[in-house]
Amino acid sequence: MILQLEEVFRRSEQGVLKPFLCRGEDGLAYFVKGPGAGITCLLAEFIGGRLARLLDLPVPPFCVVEASPQLVAACLLENASELGPGLGFASRQVENVQEISVSTLPRVPLELQKQILAFDWWIRNEDRHYGAEGGNPNLLWDMRRQELVVIDHHAAFDKSFDTMAFWTSHIFCAQREIFLDLDFQSQQTARFTRALDHWEEVVAAIPSEWLDYLKDFGGDFHIDGVRLNLERYRLPDFWKIP
Repeated sequence: MILQLEEVFRRSEQGVLKPFLCRGEDGLAYFVKGPGAGITCLLAEFIGGRLARLLDLPVPPFCVVEASPQLVAACLLENASELGPGLGFASRQVENVQEISVSTLPRVPLELQKQILAFDWWIRNEDRHYGAEGGNPNLLWDMRRQELVVIDHHAAFDKSFDTMAFWTSHIFCAQREIFLDLDFQSQQTARFTRALDHWEEVVAAIPSEWLDYLKDFGGDFHIDGVRLNLERYRLPDFWKIP
């Protein structure tokens, strides 16, 4: 099901792609990345999000939305054409959140930190870096529920993925030694296998318009290539730390 957008409130000041905050026909608010973000980015968001949900990571509900020509034409925000018209990726707004910080980071359960580190390594997502001077962790902290919220996978499955940068700048890189634990390897291998068992369902849910775009303009991004790359976890080298 494709959700129709009915109102555009503002554009986010955070994030590389600066998503638009919109209201859907269901009355709920969503952060939306439209066609202007690039179809391959939307595909990475959708596939990465689906895999994260299959692994029970705390990702907000998301869906595919459509911005009509009329809505875009009426929008007075700068660069509104990046929203549409067309299909976009929408992540439901979570109230009472703030970006993860030095003070909230220790509240994230260690097991969840390890799972996110393994997940990002699996999907080749370098875009969760954080250091002494801050960064772009793409993680939020729910102040009311005291829970982590995982967002933003548009940079996943990147051919230019920098292995060394990942292991030195990922927000949870301090947990890297867990990759040497055979029990952890076994547990994550089972989790990845269960997620990939649903691969056909993930692909079937991708909008046909995005898949058609890939045939002519996808460049290095191929659905079969993404699946093949995800199979890396079955190889011993997957668990080796540089």
